[in-house]
Amino acid sequence: MLCEVLILGFYTGIKRSPEDDDLHRFLYGYMSVDAVHDLSSLDKEPYYNELRRFPENAHAKRLEGGGSPKHDDLVIVDGATPAEKLTYPIRMSERIEKSPWYKITDEFASDFAVQGGLKGICRKFPVKLDLEASEFIEKMQERQHRQPSD
Repeated sequence: MLCEVLILGFYTGIKRSPEDDDLHRFLYGYMSVDAVHDLSSLDKEPYYNELRRFPENAHAKRLEGGGSPKHDDLVIVDGATPAEKLTYPIRMSERIEKSPWYKITDEFASDFAVQGGLKGICRKFPVKLDLEASEFIEKMQERQHRQPSD
């Protein structure tokens, strides 16, 4: 039986320099998905008990510190290898003059087969790619051997 490998990529907003007013989106790492734990259907105590099973999770740390998790519809993903934090983040976005103010660059969309969902990005919306896990990892590794463009 063939098992599909899922990859979760991580991106964030980064300024290219202190003088830059634009916060571009850069892909900075990825991990293979080992398991997904959906806490969204749990109420109060069962929710808190399940969340405590993940002591390294920021929501769990906030709960243990006397606060409360930010989200009721929380999903926690356990990672596996292959996983990597990139040496050179890969730029995903360019500034546009209308909301959502940023869009995925044509180069990134083409190279990483951006599919459905958003070609414009603002807050941390998921960007879905039409790539096999091995293709995604290969492209990430190729990009790491190039000189950073920004």
